Amino acid sequence: MSIDNDLLTSYKVLNDERTCRSIDNLNVVVIGYTYDPSHDSYLLASRCTYLGRVVDLGCGSGYLTAKLVSVGNEVLSIDLSPYAVLSTKETLITNNLYNEYVHIIQGDGLKMLRPSKSFNAVFVNPPYLPVKEFNDWLGRTWSGGDEGVEVFLKMIEGVEDILRDDGMIYFISSTLSNIEKVVEHLRGKGFKVDVIDQLCFFMECIKLLIAVRELKQDRSN
Repeated sequence: MSIDNDLLTSYKVLNDERTCRSIDNLNVVVIGYTYDPSHDSYLLASRCTYLGRVVDLGCGSGYLTAKLVSVGNEVLSIDLSPYAVLSTKETLITNNLYNEYVHIIQGDGLKMLRPSKSFNAVFVNPPYLPVKEFNDWLGRTWSGGDEGVEVFLKMIEGVEDILRDDGMIYFISSTLSNIEKVVEHLRGKGFKVDVIDQLCFFMECIKLLIAVRELKQDRSN
């Protein structure tokens, strides 16, 4: 990785490169090389409801985290980027939502969590473009790998170990990426996957999918 040098300028970025805009009556803070909420973010946020304990994986600006906290969820927010972690914290503070029910950590996906089967849902808006621009934090916000799904599949490693048996995954994908590969991967882990909404543009459709664990029938009786 050649992104460590960016950390040397993090304090300058904090002072000089931050924006704040109103989205859904929230003041969303974007610091430095953090993904600015867009159509895919809004599509995922449309499913914000009370679910209990949830993970906002790839929390970015904290827009989704703030939405989830505002309806009563206990939220664990995770992002690899230090700028995203700072943005999420600032968004929550700005909206008076930073409390004991939200936890923000910098880390590389779900594999860093202890298996617990204690979360009700995972929300993910991953980088999904089929490009590999990993040399800086900005490029990482949109680079999904060769097929646009490799980063997402790495992010959700271990998801079956942290979700409750009736838990679910809400995630964004694109017709520019290999959605079928993701679907087959999740089916192999025992999830049923469906497209539940989408936004289509000139050359692309952004899809919102849900993966729900298929519980095996008890045949002992």
